Amino acid sequence: MEKRIKLQEGRASEAGNRNVYVDYMKLTAAFLVVAIHISPLSGINENGDFILTRVIARIAVPFFFMVSGYFVLPDSRKHNKRALKFLKKTGLLYLAAIILYLPVNFYTGYFKELKAGTVFKDIFFDGTFYHLWYLPAVILGILICLFLIRITGEKAAFVISVILYLAGLPGDSYYGLTRQFSFLGKIYDGILQVFSYTRNGIFFAPVFLMLGCLIKDGERKEKDDTKRDKANSVMYGLGALIFFLPMLAEGLLLHKYGWQRHDSMYIFLLPLMYFFFIFIVSLYEERRGSGKKRGEGHSQVMGNMAMIIYIIHPMVLILLRGVSKKAGLYRLLVENTLICYFAVSLLSALGAWILLLIYKSFLSAFKKDKRQGRDGKALREQEDQEYGKSQKEWKPDLYRDRAWVEIDLENLKWNVDRIKEILPDGCKFMAVVKADAYGHGSLAVSEFLYKEGIRAFAVATLEEGIYLRENGIRGKILVLGYTCPFNAPCLAKYRLVQTVVDESYAKKLNEQGIPLKVHIGVDTGMHRLGEDYRNREKIADIFHYENLEVEGIYSHLCVSDSREDWAKVYTKKQIERFYGVLDFLQERGFEDLKTHLQSSYGVVNYPRLPVSYARVGIMMYGCLSGYGDETKQALDLKEVLTLKARVALIRSLKKEESVGYGCTFQAPCDMTVAAVTIGYGDGYPRSLSGRKQNVLIHGRRAEVIGRICMDQLMVDITGIDGVAQGDEVILIGRDQNERISAEEVADNAGTITNELLCRLGSRLGRPPA
Repeated sequence: MEKRIKLQEGRASEAGNRNVYVDYMKLTAAFLVVAIHISPLSGINENGDFILTRVIARIAVPFFFMVSGYFVLPDSRKHNKRALKFLKKTGLLYLAAIILYLPVNFYTGYFKELKAGTVFKDIFFDGTFYHLWYLPAVILGILICLFLIRITGEKAAFVISVILYLAGLPGDSYYGLTRQFSFLGKIYDGILQVFSYTRNGIFFAPVFLMLGCLIKDGERKEKDDTKRDKANSVMYGLGALIFFLPMLAEGLLLHKYGWQRHDSMYIFLLPLMYFFFIFIVSLYEERRGSGKKRGEGHSQVMGNMAMIIYIIHPMVLILLRGVSKKAGLYRLLVENTLICYFAVSLLSALGAWILLLIYKSFLSAFKKDKRQGRDGKALREQEDQEYGKSQKEWKPDLYRDRAWVEIDLENLKWNVDRIKEILPDGCKFMAVVKADAYGHGSLAVSEFLYKEGIRAFAVATLEEGIYLRENGIRGKILVLGYTCPFNAPCLAKYRLVQTVVDESYAKKLNEQGIPLKVHIGVDTGMHRLGEDYRNREKIADIFHYENLEVEGIYSHLCVSDSREDWAKVYTKKQIERFYGVLDFLQERGFEDLKTHLQSSYGVVNYPRLPVSYARVGIMMYGCLSGYGDETKQALDLKEVLTLKARVALIRSLKKEESVGYGCTFQAPCDMTVAAVTIGYGDGYPRSLSGRKQNVLIHGRRAEVIGRICMDQLMVDITGIDGVAQGDEVILIGRDQNERISAEEVADNAGTITNELLCRLGSRLGRPPA
């Protein structure tokens, strides 16, 4: 059973001795990884913490890779049984780690709307939890090395692995430099859409695996001098120190210029690891030459503990946070990062030691269970086959089961084309798909519009932008709302353009040290988000922040939906203020900015403004915000969304009998009523109760009666012939010659169409992807 825990097991020499110093270093490397994830010196000295966690600790994972290459890859061109055994063990370990973190993934919402592409990327490249990327990386790296060694030989395989590493650098520590070259930046943006990082099993792992392999082969060729003397170990240690210094300088310079997207890959890391690994192995040669073997049993335990600590320490950190909060010790044990580091390290080591003891004690029981399980396997398979024969494959159709929306994408295209017709030359269409595209489904809408040539999208939140990117939406995605500065890495990773809500926010974003593209929000009179238009110097200062690339600038017209005289005056003042800021910036040399000012009503009421984009939301979906709104430019729009439900039950109601909660409706005469399978739990407003709101059944209007419930509502179908259980009911949309618009429903509910559509619930059936 103990063998299943060992990830990087092997023999340190041809005689079968373990290299105790390799095991010691594996344990040290595990604690360095813990430091990377906690930043123990961040509360004491940020520069010191950067040197520890982003430079010194970056030797940890390459060391793990080199250990694997050292023990697994030699002679693999002729014999690959050792490699296959290693891959099997590592695969089982990875599976166990995935299962261990499933509860955390469920808690954090990882599985909400999870797509096949994301699952594939996480399992094979990124890991299903942030630190588990190492396991698929070593598996994929070993497979790549085995393939290269078989077709080219070890030396050529090493050269290819170096090329792969150099190809990965521009997507990691040198990403900011890459972005300064438009063509190269686009290439790596495409690569980083497939892989979240170039620090993976393709670009990162193979070179260190091959280094370990070549070092082992070099030892074997030294048949006349199999033991390195002390002078040799000192020489390699000195070589490691010599190359550490330029790597330190490299890391500090990259950090200063903010070029690092992730800081795992350095140019000088390769020679440093070569000398450092040989130094560690040389210490063992000295030990073996002197006849010292004491402590090798303990070293095996430490070597096995290293990988367990690597896997469990994030779980230990999560548990420490939870327990310390309840005990009132959060500030001491978590916010004090140095104490937090030692606590997590100690608890992780203790947990690893306990797991090893449990592993060993249950070894014999496991083997016994395995034998017994083998005896009953044939019987269980026979029972499963017999059960399977009696079952037919069945797949539920939930889309149109009780209440659902239908989306007409051709109507969406029609609306976009009509709106484009009134846009001035040079003004592009920015599709606003926030709030799940106003309840229409942001992914389906965005995919369709991208195929129709739309290349700019606007969302309200970081999460909405990530959702689109993870599902393959390309083009520009602008986040209109506030994003916490500490999430700057997410903005960069998913290539999202962030709105700068004011100058102080720009400063905080810049301090994150991550290159970002931004649009500046300007408050011209709505007094919501944006830097005050009067603070022109502050707006100009934003252009000088080194980590912010200002692509555009915009404002929002807050009463452009009104045709009243006062609203026209106010809107014109907003327009003048915005262009006044643009003139000021142009005088300062800030030109070629992408500008946008109008939303849907701004487009139809003030259509000829010279801007780069028009941000179109509600009208793109074929609706006006208010029932009966008048606009300067009349558009022939078609509603994209239809809301439907079903008749659940039909019953006769006697005169003066009541319906629903509170008995608020009493039948004025004998009547026929139907229960309909939709309620306020689906987003149909309860405020429509008693408002004489209608639905459509068989092309005729039927009035909603009584109070709308969470899951059902009642309608009067007296005089409508042929209504049957299961018939469709249209709440928004057209049925034959009758139509109930979203504007009508919203107005009757005392709200606007925007709110009505955005509140349509998640349990409504949606068109299948």
